[in-house]
Amino acid sequence: QSIFVHNPTQIDLYYSLMEEEAGEFFDAVSLSEPIEYRLKEAADVLVTTLGYIQSYGIDPEALMKIVQSHNKIKTFYVAEPIIGKVQKSVASEQAKPKMMQAIQDLFAKVGKK
Repeated sequence: QSIFVHNPTQIDLYYSLMEEEAGEFFDAVSLSEPIEYRLKEAADVLVTTLGYIQSYGIDPEALMKIVQSHNKIKTFYVAEPIIGKVQKSVASEQAKPKMMQAIQDLFAKVGKK
């Protein structure tokens, strides 16, 4: 496995693994599997997602900082007593191009290290 190097073959592999792991996670939740099984499946989704990001040559932590910074602009409200839903603010939509540019800039650095 290569990390922090753009690797198209590995990207395809991780995409397939992400599909598989996400399916296993959603099955575990919908079937009300024990919490430890659901958490294990959630961790598998995280591991394959991190591998996917790294296969583009991107540092997942740097990407998460960009995305989390943007997500802080959103507002949270509860649509129903149990279900929370994220309401996107106007500021969030206006800031999205800046976030996407920051991600593009991060990817542009790949191979220039």
